Order: sequence, then structure tokens, then C-alpha cells
Amino acid sequence: MAYLLYAYKERLARRGVLVIGPNRAFLAYIHNVLPALGELDVSQLTVTELAASVAICGQDDIAAARVKGDARMADVLRRALWSHLTEPREGIVLARGSRRWRVSGYDLAGLAAELKERGVRYGAGRDLLGHRIAHVILTQMEAAGESCDDRTHDAVRRTRVVRAAVDAIWPKVEPVRLVFGQPEPRRGRRGTGPVADGVPGHRPPLFHRGRYRARRSRSGHDTVGYRHLGRPARPSR
Repeated sequence: MAYLLYAYKERLARRGVLVIGPNRAFLAYIHNVLPALGELDVSQLTVTELAASVAICGQDDIAAARVKGDARMADVLRRALWSHLTEPREGIVLARGSRRWRVSGYDLAGLAAELKERGVRYGAGRDLLGHRIAHVILTQMEAAGESCDDRTHDAVRRTRVVRAAVDAIWPKVEPVRLVFGQPEPRRGRRGTGPVADGVPGHRPPLFHRGRYRARRSRSGHDTVGYRHLGRPARPSR
């Protein structure tokens, strides 16, 4: 907490600070420590108080709560998230001045596969892919005798061509859209989005109210049901 208050002091001063604790005794201790950190205007809530301030729009039955809290749900979510990665259909060409720098689709696929095999987090892998593509292009530029530095690297990484390639291969995924199956907005070329159940750009909802605990849609994506959790899961088709 001390580091965050120091490193992001200006941002926190604009947006405010909320400290959430397990009980009032814990928050009282934090309240006495904060002045030494230079923080006086801080809101504090217990977890119970925070939950009471949120309107309850629905309530799961026991079966739904069981499947959502099952440890295996983490693997379902992981597969759903990583299924957004796509193979590049073609390479990219970056124009800088009178020169053209190319990265083949094969090389782009290799860069994405290497990052995935490293076990990086999805969001971090997306950021790293842009850096990897920029590095490949800078290597070509240096081999041709051009002088490159960190500013060149950042300029290449932020070009529309590189950003479009990253969006097409490693798209940004929002948690709500991941669970409810809404199509992700994409800035890449048309036709590069996912195709599920015959509808381009659409993915089936991760949760449904079907009969079985788990199944796969025609596109191969996992969906998880709420009912009959005591029965064995139907084998994937």
C-alpha cells in the first residue's frame, strides 16, 4: 500500500482512495498508519459494507453456484480465453520512407506460438507480440545499414500495420464478452474475426441453461450448464 500511495500519488489524488478490509478493527489500524504515508482523505469499508452497497440483481441456485465455484471452471475459462488466438492468414508489409519491410505469416505465427509456450499471461502476451514484431523489423533495418534505437522500436511497434496484426492474431478480450459470448470489437481487417456456430465474429456464451454440465458447440468452444451437476459430463463431440 505504501508503494502504491507513493508511486501513483497524483492519480490517486484525482480519483480517490478506498481501503477495503475484513473488519473495522483492521481498518482502524490502517487509519492510524495512513497519516504517516501522507494520506488523510481516504475512504474505508469492510467487505460486508461494500457488498451491502451493491444492488443484488439476481441470485444463483445451488447448482449454478456449484458449477461457478468448481475449481475446474478455471480451466474452462482458460481455454475460452486462449481460443481467441488465430493463425495469421498472411504476412505484413511496413512502409518506412522508400523501403518496405516484410514479416511473413509463418514468422508471425511463430512469434505468437513462442509467447504462448512461455506461459505468459494473455494480456502480457498481447503486448509482447507487438514488441516481437517490431524487433523482427528492426533486425531487417539494421541489416540493411539503417541506424535504429529505442525510439525507432517504439515507432514501429505503434504503427497501424503492427497494431492491426496484433489485433488480428492476439485480440483484446473483455471479461464480460468472454463469458456472455458477445463478439469482440476488432480493428483488424474484415474476415479475421472468430467464426462460431456459422456466425462470423460471434462466440457462443460460456454459460447456458442446458441439461448437461459441459458441452461443446459446433465451433468447438466450451459451454457450461447449470443443471444436473451430479451427472457425469457428456463427452465432448
